[in-house]
Amino acid sequence: MSNVSAGAFKAILGVFVAALAAAPASGVANGTVVPCGDRRFDAVGAFMTNWANGPCGGSLSGTCTLIAADRIITARHCLDIGPSNPMPDPQSRTWRVRFRRSPSGEAANSLSIAGDACHGVYTERRVIAWIDAPPPNNADQVVGILDAPVQGIRPIGVELTDPPRAGREVILAGWGFDGACFQSGDWGTLKMARGMMPANFAVNDFLVFSPCALGNSSPCQLSCPAAGGPFILGNLYDSGAPVLIEVPSGDPHSRRPELRLIATVSSPNGGRRPSAFNNAWGLTPPTYVIPAATPVRDVVADFNIDGTVNFRDVVEFLHAFFRGSCLVQADQAGQAAGAQSIFEFLSAYFGSSPASAPATLPLLNPPVGPGVVPITIPGLIPTTPPASPTDPATLSGSGVLDPWSSDTRP
Repeated sequence: MSNVSAGAFKAILGVFVAALAAAPASGVANGTVVPCGDRRFDAVGAFMTNWANGPCGGSLSGTCTLIAADRIITARHCLDIGPSNPMPDPQSRTWRVRFRRSPSGEAANSLSIAGDACHGVYTERRVIAWIDAPPPNNADQVVGILDAPVQGIRPIGVELTDPPRAGREVILAGWGFDGACFQSGDWGTLKMARGMMPANFAVNDFLVFSPCALGNSSPCQLSCPAAGGPFILGNLYDSGAPVLIEVPSGDPHSRRPELRLIATVSSPNGGRRPSAFNNAWGLTPPTYVIPAATPVRDVVADFNIDGTVNFRDVVEFLHAFFRGSCLVQADQAGQAAGAQSIFEFLSAYFGSSPASAPATLPLLNPPVGPGVVPITIPGLIPTTPPASPTDPATLSGSGVLDPWSSDTRP
């Protein structure tokens, strides 16, 4: 932020705080269901709080992103805390992350199928530790460490140095409500929307990614400028959701661009760039620094996404193909391909570098040091959750928090 004057920064902060105050939290307004065959979005997880340590899931608290095999990033206020509040008592609840792709390769875009929240068509992990920057953590970002690496899902790389400019296409993906009014429409389904970046202050850690606002009365309509667009906009339970850009794939055999995370959602139209977490440590030596993304070379040939290319990828590809899996019934540009996908895969396989491994390998050693909050998964029914903070002076005041603490939905 050295290039921003004090006056300009106050103006930017004023716009951002006003956006936060406009809505209690941030689904993808007017979003569409993410296609089953687009594996890039498998890393966008539903972030859930389980007060009673039930067999699966919990109350939807927001959205998160897998940024390494055992690491997620989400909005700090999804934990029901403000920037000056300590991390919650780990004995009071458990946190789970659900990704739509199951180990078998099938995917379910909805948290519940025929009323069954534990339907099994997903990959679910518990958060066993949080990495939190020193207070006050105005970054509104935390990194969670999962109980085991997520297999078969490629993490989304983080863009730290290339802020999006006006006119750049961006993508918002999340599990929240999709209506044009706050807390309206469908929820609990992974959806996405594409839009254009508005004029933006791209030289700091804040990112205003939309000039629109949610409607507040029926009939619900978004309030957007007459010129420009379309624009993206969040809704309830999109807090922590990734704002993404597409970049050319590092795999010459792939026609589908890679995704890069450029911000996490804090309000319907604003968020923090991932640099915010790294910068939040200030003069304190950071316990963990979010690394910048590097291109993944073998996107197509590494079919099972285990970091290597070998004959097992061929076996699993053919097995998926002959059972009609959506993973192989579309080409790398997302178009229906059928048998053409076999030729695309084999071309990539024989043109790959079997000895190479992508940069998104498991980070299996949990860091230790200031800001790391370990979590012991309780074996008993947890204690009564602490009351939600309501201090209006914090970025996560009473008008910002996700009201899921009293939510009894699955």
